[in-house]
Amino acid sequence: MIITVNGKSDEAIVLTDLTFHVEERKPPLAGIYIPEGQCLSASVFRSAEVKLNARPPQWKPAVARKEGERREPLNFPYTVTAADPEILVVTVDPAGCHCTWWAELAWASGDESGTSPIKEDGKPFQTTSVTGLPAFAWTGSKRESA
Repeated sequence: MIITVNGKSDEAIVLTDLTFHVEERKPPLAGIYIPEGQCLSASVFRSAEVKLNARPPQWKPAVARKEGERREPLNFPYTVTAADPEILVVTVDPAGCHCTWWAELAWASGDESGTSPIKEDGKPFQTTSVTGLPAFAWTGSKRESA
């Protein structure tokens, strides 16, 4: 999941935490898995991983996986403005379930503080485990086992 966070003005907003909420856990869906490439900008981004089978789910900072990757471990707090956003990349692991979930970003600005829900068009995300599923990738015009 890629989250881009910025303010609406030059007033600083301090991002203080990210919380995950699992509404439902079911057995994983059956099918095939087609890995998706991830295109990120040349910007530095903050990275974390979360396992949805933990109760409650807890994220942990993640480190760069490839040499030259502009990934830094996610460690709050961060300050954002309209001109200075942060990019948070969270690898969500459903860990053996089909999970219905959403996240919540905590923030503070001046005397105000609160949380903002992170959902898909106002609805929770749905993520299923791909462990044990056949995986295929498209290379050019043909399908190959991944």
